[in-house]
Amino acid sequence: MGLINLSNSEESSPSGDGDSATRRLGRSVLFSILFVGITFFCTKMIVEVIKSTSYDGVGFGWYATAISLGLVTALVSLQLLDFAFSGRRRMLAQMAFSNLRRRKRNTALVIVGLLIGSAIITSSLVVGDSLDATLQAEFAEALDEADIIISGRDLLGNPVWMNQTRMEGFVDTLFNNSDIDAVSIGINMRIGLKSELHQTVEANDAHWLAMDEDYQNQGTWKPFGGSGGPLYSGINDGEAYISERAAEKMELEIGDTVEVSWSTISETGQLNRDMINLTVQDIVPTKISGYVYGGDSTIYTSLSQAQEILGRQGEINRIAISAMGGVLDAQAAEERALPFINSTLDEVIIAGDSGLDIATVPEDFSLSVQRISGEGLLYANEVESLRENITTTSPDASVAELLMAPLLQISSGGENLTGLLSAEVTAIDSDDVADWYATPSGLSVQMKNTSQWLQWVPRGGDSKAIHSVYSVRDGVALSLHSDGVRLSALSEDEDSRDITMPEGDGELVSLVVTEADLGVALRISEGGADILFGDAYSEGAIVWDSASIDLSNFSQNLEDGGLALEGDSLYLRLEGAFTSSTCEIPIQEINSEFNSCNWNLDPPSSRSITTSGGLSWDLYGQDLQSTSARLDGSIVSAHDLGLPNGEILSVSSSAVMVEEAGLFRWNGTGFSLADTQPAEGADNRTAWSDGERTIITSPYGVLISDGSNVTGRLPYQISVDGISNLPLVAIALTEGVGIPNPEPGSLYLSSWSANGLALTPPQSLQVVGLMAAARGIFEPMDFNYTFTVPELPAPPGQPGLDDISIAVVNISDAQQLLNRDETVRSMVMVSGFALVSNDNFSKLEVNITAWADEISTAKSVGIKTVALKSEIRERTADSGANFSALFLIFGSFVIFAGILLVMNLFVMLADERKSEMGMLRALGMHRGELRGMFVIEGTLIGLVSSAVGAVAGIGVAKLLMLGLDRVLSQTFQRGILFSWEWHSLLSGFSIGFLVTFMTLMATSIYISRLNVVAAMRDIPTRIKGSLPWWTILISLFMLGSAIVSAALAFMIGDPETGSRHAWWLTAGFLFLFGLVPPLYFIFSKLLPESLSIKGTRISRTVLTPRLTMTILGLLMFGWGSWTDPIRADWELGDASFIILGLFLVGAGVLLLTSLAPMIARSLAKAGTRISSRLSSVLPTALAYPLATPFRTAMTMGMFSLVVFAVVVLSGYSALVGNWLGDIGEDARGEWEIVAFGDLDLGDNSSEWDLGELQSSDFDGIATMHTATVQVYQKGETDLENKSMYTNIRGFDSNFTSLSGLPLYSWEPSLGDTNEEVWNAILENDTLVVIDYTMAVESYQGEGGVVYEGMGLNIGDAIIVQDPFNSAINATFFIGAVMNEESGWFASGVSVAKPIAIERFEANPSSVWFSLPSDVTLEEQEEVAKILQFELVEEGAIVFAIEVQFKEIQSFIFAMFSLLQAFLALGLIVGIAGLGVITIRNVSERAHQTGILRALGFQRSMVIAGYLTELTWVSLLGILNGAAVGVGFHYQLYVKFLKDEGADFVLPWGQITLIILGAYLLTILATAWPVRRAASIHPAEALRDIE
Repeated sequence: MGLINLSNSEESSPSGDGDSATRRLGRSVLFSILFVGITFFCTKMIVEVIKSTSYDGVGFGWYATAISLGLVTALVSLQLLDFAFSGRRRMLAQMAFSNLRRRKRNTALVIVGLLIGSAIITSSLVVGDSLDATLQAEFAEALDEADIIISGRDLLGNPVWMNQTRMEGFVDTLFNNSDIDAVSIGINMRIGLKSELHQTVEANDAHWLAMDEDYQNQGTWKPFGGSGGPLYSGINDGEAYISERAAEKMELEIGDTVEVSWSTISETGQLNRDMINLTVQDIVPTKISGYVYGGDSTIYTSLSQAQEILGRQGEINRIAISAMGGVLDAQAAEERALPFINSTLDEVIIAGDSGLDIATVPEDFSLSVQRISGEGLLYANEVESLRENITTTSPDASVAELLMAPLLQISSGGENLTGLLSAEVTAIDSDDVADWYATPSGLSVQMKNTSQWLQWVPRGGDSKAIHSVYSVRDGVALSLHSDGVRLSALSEDEDSRDITMPEGDGELVSLVVTEADLGVALRISEGGADILFGDAYSEGAIVWDSASIDLSNFSQNLEDGGLALEGDSLYLRLEGAFTSSTCEIPIQEINSEFNSCNWNLDPPSSRSITTSGGLSWDLYGQDLQSTSARLDGSIVSAHDLGLPNGEILSVSSSAVMVEEAGLFRWNGTGFSLADTQPAEGADNRTAWSDGERTIITSPYGVLISDGSNVTGRLPYQISVDGISNLPLVAIALTEGVGIPNPEPGSLYLSSWSANGLALTPPQSLQVVGLMAAARGIFEPMDFNYTFTVPELPAPPGQPGLDDISIAVVNISDAQQLLNRDETVRSMVMVSGFALVSNDNFSKLEVNITAWADEISTAKSVGIKTVALKSEIRERTADSGANFSALFLIFGSFVIFAGILLVMNLFVMLADERKSEMGMLRALGMHRGELRGMFVIEGTLIGLVSSAVGAVAGIGVAKLLMLGLDRVLSQTFQRGILFSWEWHSLLSGFSIGFLVTFMTLMATSIYISRLNVVAAMRDIPTRIKGSLPWWTILISLFMLGSAIVSAALAFMIGDPETGSRHAWWLTAGFLFLFGLVPPLYFIFSKLLPESLSIKGTRISRTVLTPRLTMTILGLLMFGWGSWTDPIRADWELGDASFIILGLFLVGAGVLLLTSLAPMIARSLAKAGTRISSRLSSVLPTALAYPLATPFRTAMTMGMFSLVVFAVVVLSGYSALVGNWLGDIGEDARGEWEIVAFGDLDLGDNSSEWDLGELQSSDFDGIATMHTATVQVYQKGETDLENKSMYTNIRGFDSNFTSLSGLPLYSWEPSLGDTNEEVWNAILENDTLVVIDYTMAVESYQGEGGVVYEGMGLNIGDAIIVQDPFNSAINATFFIGAVMNEESGWFASGVSVAKPIAIERFEANPSSVWFSLPSDVTLEEQEEVAKILQFELVEEGAIVFAIEVQFKEIQSFIFAMFSLLQAFLALGLIVGIAGLGVITIRNVSERAHQTGILRALGFQRSMVIAGYLTELTWVSLLGILNGAAVGVGFHYQLYVKFLKDEGADFVLPWGQITLIILGAYLLTILATAWPVRRAASIHPAEALRDIE
């Protein structure tokens, strides 16, 4: 009766069609409004509930959950409303319930298929939850109540130290804030730990925390580990608590001694290493350590003990604050407290903290304000604020603004006038190429043709002084320093080099060079004297020999000595405390056997021995006497040989300076006055002259007289008040203090610099600013020197301006010399008569001090207030989401496979119910009502399956986390916690339901369109010759969607993240789908009614859809695999990966479906030739899948998707693993171990203390020296954007002997192998090796950030300069480029070690060790541990390179294995689903099987038929997924790894196992229903025929 009422109802009445349509439209509008309203209301309600209950706020996960739950609630609510207010709907619901109850197995089968999606989504999200929980536990458990940390680091990386007394006042103020419940102060240091007892070490990755014991007992701070745990107040002096992790890693126990070492960097950049031994008093848990690194190796001491050890009494560098609330719910209190904390901290910071210095001279009623830290500059806003302050307090005071611009060089007439290392010059020599100057600070050389200055400074010893210098060739000179002799060569074709000296104690004090190029030096020690001798000049390495002098006749300890030459004799003088003796040694007798000498006691008044004019002289106060004559028993005075009487001021090899008489030279027979006399202003300490050109020292440098032309040379840096290496500066003032203010372009020299340069105005000068040069701007500024400034006054509390300034310029010119666009000042000075009376000066001082304190903030000091928990929470917020995304990306293929399984099941079940549905339609049920019944069924099934799947997903995630925890524990000694959040469970349920609902909705639409008569009579659906009209709308919709997607690609798509690529891909695929109806129409018109292909006639009705699908599949393959020019440079993101995978697999299924009949016919013909039985089985077996192409395609697609994902994952895992292995090889070359740190271990590795290891245990040991440099291409002017700050690395023959590091490319003429190229560059001072990042236009750095490279090529010229002193620079040519991976350990510019050391003061920073080839990875790791133990005091970090890569490799393999296991679950479920489908097929086709058995099919033929059918469906799907996966894997390789140098790797064995395993599992899963089908008796089967 109900069914009759269905047809007679008002809704179905033909006479009421118009009213019914109107009502349906109104109902649809109403339901749409309700749907949107309910969704919005539920979403907002969920968000508000979470906001009010969650301490962590509403993240993206909860927003996604809220929206999806809102949609689910709306869908279910509308169903319930429809059920409540519509009798028809209630009846449909009853029918749906009845169908589900009657078909329990079918219902259970659909639920199993549908729960896959929810399980995959939930498990993927829970994986992210577990990572978030792990990271949270890592910091939250350790930090406990510590929410906010105040600390800082300066530019050198040292902690910023704070005054403890002032900070205690700050802490007391914080206690008054209700949002703060605890504060403590202390010290935090990064340290190294070492245990001699256990031979264990923790290198520079350990931490030292020392907090104030009194503050730790106040507020909410807890003992270590919680209630009842140890306290800071219990730590004894000389002892320390140590964290559980440190004790475990280092095998420490209570009572053990642990060595603690740490580094500090001085203001000059000197790295200092200190250490102390402490006893382990207790081992404390990580929990509640109050320290973010509590989970690492950490020691804890009292604050007072740390201050005493570090020499930091009264100082701290860490303040910890606990905001009101618990461990994880104090975020709101943090936000409220932070403004108060920052403002209070700024009030505590005073001027001295920020480097503002206020100097006063009360007697002169003057003061000055300057900054003595950082850049040393006052900024415009500060100057303006200061002026306003002064004007308010003392409006009549005189205010002057001073700006000092450091200078690199001053030139005049093409001559560079500044370049000496020191104003004090001790020796001078000159040749046709250069002038050579020995100074206490090193060797200075000025080229004559270019006026370029070069410097060399001895390294390794305590002194940098050069005692003497001798030119032995044009452009080649020997220079003597206390530790050796240096041969300096200025030609690019020859290397400068140290002469190899015999080993021995003492210092070198004198050097002479004979006309025969024999160099002789004297070395003096407490126990003796040695003569060192050898070639003064020869090609290649120079090695000298030695002879020890017999000192048995000397009763005094030697203090000094000297050498002099005359003819064929060497004169040796040795000096004690009170006497000296001299002997003559024939030069031809000097050899290693020589040791005796005929000593003559020197006259008491003799001061020293020297050579001048080729003769040996004894120097007395006012006389020179011949040494040779004295030893022969006569006295020959220089006065008798033409030297006038007077004080002898200096004697050099070329000239003698006599007071008031002038400069004299030896002419072969006597002394005569030099033609060119020294300029006025000389101090006559030493001189050089060839008669026409004279160089003599002055108080400020040297003066050079060349005929009538006189110029001076000044140092480019000076020393003031004990502070050395200060650059020359030009000063500028705005007004006042008696200093003139030149016009722009004019320059006034100070009196000392005018004298030192011997310049008189007017003159044209060219000046280069030091700061401009540091930015690569070497273009000089032109100035007119028009005036000499008299002695300049001294600013209050400062040295005189005369001491620090070389010139006075206009303030605008000073700004330009500084290369600053914004206004800056070096100092503001205040003075004037207005300050003399009424305590005005004192008031001003107090006022300015208060002003300086007020503008000094924590930021200006470098102190930061960090809400540490919140910052860590934000920093790790995306970690879990990214981890989840990885599983969701691959899980998405399983989800889509599940969707196909469900669609297949529904279609199959619908086919089973066709007669029933046809009867319903015949009795009056509309298609919409039929869809509605299916939707109700789907809603009920979706709710159950999504709920079960969400819960099952938690279990899957638990299994995954167990596996990952094991991997992390073994590889990185870190575990992972299992945890899940409600939003993950609810998201899995709601999103799974929505996917289910949409799947069933789409399937119900397909099912509801069946023909009533055909359904009732179970007639198969016939293919129509034309498409229905609505396909035109679909085509237009697809093409429109394609256009919209293409537009969105450029409107909202990001080329860097991959979203633009995804939109563009989608647009292309939608466009291709939109072409299907037009293509179908064209083919239906062009093709004849039937075609004969190889004897088989095919009708146009059959061929048209097949041809359309074939072309569509090919076009989809083309679009997916071809990279069009538009998207060539776009990144491929996660969404693109999913889209490409789905559509390419779909393309394969389309091709297989369209070509299946042809393949089937070919197989049938082949079977006929093989066996008559096979010829019967094959057509019969393939008839069913060919007759149901939709169901067959769904099954193929299901297998294809999962296998595709597994194959891609397996291939990429193998590819990345192989690539990492190659990277390890490329990164290390022949070197297995590398140590980084301040490793000045000495040049002879055999003398190193390596514990139980010897240098002979290694195939090679090489030390690299490093300095920071700025690099830019020669000719480049935009150095702000086109230069790179990197390292210059010096290597030697030890490094090249093992082929250095792998090279990417090189100049072919340098050699054919890496070793040849490295050696060629080592021998050529003009060539360098650069790292890969300097050769490319851009590269990807840490965190995926893309940085701009330099795009350099082989042969390019580059400038390398000291970033702090642009006068130190060199031009090199690129000879080779390192592999990208090699640069990870040796980035920057690699040059021959002498250049790096001498020009850029490079220091030893890394040591490379090569082990024999048969050493295993385990042995490499053990050797690295031993080296780490021995070198920890040096601050070294040692690791075995390949071991590091292997750990990463094993972790990646483990991750891929987990993902494969994740996908395998989907594959297993799919196979199980196929088994169930097979059971249904067997039941459905029982009568067909009976007919076959009745017609003579044997049982084995039935089994073979079913197996053939299953093989056809499953194996084609598996092979399609594998083939598409292999192709896709290759595209990934080309896109991401080919350019990285990786080889293409495909794990064929693994892929074969995947294919065979999936197929065999399919056969096993379907074995029982197939056997059951074969066992059906013909009579029983035929009895079921209706």
